[in-house]
Amino acid sequence: MNFYIETYGCQMNERDSEEINALLRMEGHFETNSSRNADIIIINTCSVREKPSQKALSAVGRYIKSKNQGKKIVAICGCFAKQEGERLKERFPNIDLIFGPQQIKDLPILLNQVLKERRSIIDTSDTGYVNEEKFLIDKDSVTAFVNITKGCDNFCSFCIVPYLRGREFSRPKTVILEEIKKRVENGVKEITILGQNVNSYYDKHSNTDFVDLLEDIHSIEGLERIRFTTSHPKDVSNKLIMAFSYLPKLCNHIHLPVQSGSDRILSLMNRKYSRQHYIEITKKLRDIRKNISITTDIIVGFPTETDQDFEDTLSLVEEVKFDTAFSFKYSPRPMTIAYRKLRDDVPPKTKEIRLKILQGRIEEIAQEKNRNLEGKVLDVLVEEKSEKFQGQYISRTSCNRVVNIISNEELKGKIVKVKITKALKHSLLGELWKGEHHEESRSSRNIA
Repeated sequence: MNFYIETYGCQMNERDSEEINALLRMEGHFETNSSRNADIIIINTCSVREKPSQKALSAVGRYIKSKNQGKKIVAICGCFAKQEGERLKERFPNIDLIFGPQQIKDLPILLNQVLKERRSIIDTSDTGYVNEEKFLIDKDSVTAFVNITKGCDNFCSFCIVPYLRGREFSRPKTVILEEIKKRVENGVKEITILGQNVNSYYDKHSNTDFVDLLEDIHSIEGLERIRFTTSHPKDVSNKLIMAFSYLPKLCNHIHLPVQSGSDRILSLMNRKYSRQHYIEITKKLRDIRKNISITTDIIVGFPTETDQDFEDTLSLVEEVKFDTAFSFKYSPRPMTIAYRKLRDDVPPKTKEIRLKILQGRIEEIAQEKNRNLEGKVLDVLVEEKSEKFQGQYISRTSCNRVVNIISNEELKGKIVKVKITKALKHSLLGELWKGEHHEESRSSRNIA
């Protein structure tokens, strides 16, 4: 059967979709890029923010309408599916399958039940992957995601993740390293290791913490780059900061969600660090790597946020000067502490105005940093050919900036030097630099 997967949310959702893809292909099914040609449609959902949830609901409604006499199977999975469960079935009686993140490994069994019994199935229980040590190698790619932790123990007051993905646990180091080695054998050059709180990783059986794991990954022959996300500021140790000084494969970028620049709001969010502590972390990182790219997440309009609280956030943005940021209006999420205990009292119009001001300044800083790269020669990893423009490749710098290159050479999977010719709004244009050998040297790997 042909299957089509539509994904909403973060890298964890993307990695879940990769696993679903691999599972279905192992069962003999075929991936299609169009829902029109699909026998199985799977919508993988996020519940952390309201907007992706609403988009997912619209997609489900659209695909349910297109069902043809029961010939298509429509399934919804992920965090929103686990959160809503039976309510989704009430809203969409014709949906075939609803399953949570913990049930992904059981998808072939669930699909077979749907096909055999021709009835809807809901499975959003909390049993599942905790003791699962298997991994699946997906289709060939230059880059890949690898989970090292699942779940979360932080219980930030605005976040629903611990309630939907469960408590935090770390995968065994041996399993992680085996998976990465297999991916490198398949042609992967860059690994992004994932966790809701990736830097709290600890494998008690081997007494391995996050930096120990980074060192082991770094030693894998053939692997060129290592990224990780998402980091929690409270768990950024001096040991991790120092790792940027002696692990050249570690990319020149860290995503470090701050959420707010106000100590009062940070306390209400249960973030367990102060504004000053966050700023000190960023200064230490830039002492180790002068040009490190620091990106972040910011929420505006959290309950009780005043004009002064918002000004504190703006002033933190000015001080840290993030390379870019994902910013959102606060939306109450069911089950969370903020939903239960705090009134959503910031008016929608105020949230909208604050978000517009914040995003405007973040964009100005980002564009200024991009313009400063014009004329510079940077090392980039070429990820894939552009689907839109013939002869154009999509590549990425160590500091996580996208660079588009026009070339007739076969470049996919190579690290090459490019001269940045133009800074665009959200990416860069570059041309191959012929002044030096293309392959990146270890000494120059982390310039940008």
